This record gives sequence, C-alpha cells and structure tokens, in this order.
Amino acid sequence: MDDLHKPSSDSSSSDHEEQEQPQDNEDQQTTSPEQPSSSQQPSPPSQDQTLIPPKPKRAPPQPKAQIISHLESLLQDIATALETSNHNPLLPPWSTHFHPTFTAEVGALANSASKTKIPLHDFLLFTAERRRQNPEYRMRVTGVHTNVNTRRGKAESFVNLELSGVPVGIVRPSVASVGFECVEGRWWFVRWGSLRGGGGFE
Repeated sequence: MDDLHKPSSDSSSSDHEEQEQPQDNEDQQTTSPEQPSSSQQPSPPSQDQTLIPPKPKRAPPQPKAQIISHLESLLQDIATALETSNHNPLLPPWSTHFHPTFTAEVGALANSASKTKIPLHDFLLFTAERRRQNPEYRMRVTGVHTNVNTRRGKAESFVNLELSGVPVGIVRPSVASVGFECVEGRWWFVRWGSLRGGGGFE
C-alpha cells in the first residue's frame, strides 16, 4: 500500500528535463549570431567618399605672334561671311567665335551720339537688311593692326576697310575697332565698333 502512494522519482525527473529543454533551445536561438545574406550588396559610397575628377590642365600660353595671326584670320572669316551674305547666327563663324555678350555699335553716323549697341542676332539682321537695300554694297579688308594683352586676356584689332556701293559708284575708307577676350583658353569676339565711316555699318 505504501508503494502505491509513493511518487515515482523517474517520472518526476523526466518531466523536469522536458520542461527545461525548450528553455535551452531558446537560449541557443538568441545567442547564435545572425549570418549575413550572401546576396546583400555593399552600400554605395557616400557623397564625401565620391571621387572628384581633377580639373583639366590649362594649355600653355601661346606666343603673341601666334595669337595675332589667329585673330586676324578670324577677322578675314567675318569679312568673307558678310561678303557672301552669310547672316545666319547658327552657322560659323557667328556660332563658333562670338561670345554671348558680344555687342556691335551701329548708328546714323560714325561720330554720331545716336549710335546703338546691339547683340549679335540684331547685328546680323542689320547687315542683312543693309545688303538687301544696297545690292551693290561691298566691304573689303585692306589692313589690320592687332594689339594683344596676354596677361589680361584681351585684344583689340583696328581694321582698315574699303566700302563701296553706298551710294552706287562711291568708294570710301573706314576703320573698325574689334574687341576680343580670352575665356578659358579660347578667344572670342566681344565687340565691334567704328572709328571713322561707321565701320561699314552706319
């Protein structure tokens, strides 16, 4: 009779082990390190880490004689464009050698106070209308003298011109003043003015 009421030590021990086993499994799950996914991609570099390419080195300065030859060649290209009625600002030399800030002086007379500064587009409209009204109008370059200041990146050309056809049968001399500036190693037309006779654009 006493044996029937005595608790079994084996069954108690077994129950205790079964209760503690899940706790051991939980400990193993929480303490095991998380393995990184093999498909995970590295994060892109931050803005501070982005490499900035070095600035291109500026070309060495050109000798003055070479600059003068280049600028006077451009002046001849302009004279040829006007002589052949090329007044399209989208075509060379207008589209390739004229700075956006370019202005030209035009007026009733070269020594008139009424001269007006106009941008390239209006300048070409003006010259096109001039040719339309005077089909015999011609402009020929007879000489050029150019001064260059390489330190300041500026140059000025004095262009001797021979104008004819306004009016028909009349030929007269004129002098134009043309300004250049060197911007990022490249020379641009920035100004066209007149000293006498309106530079052909009175």
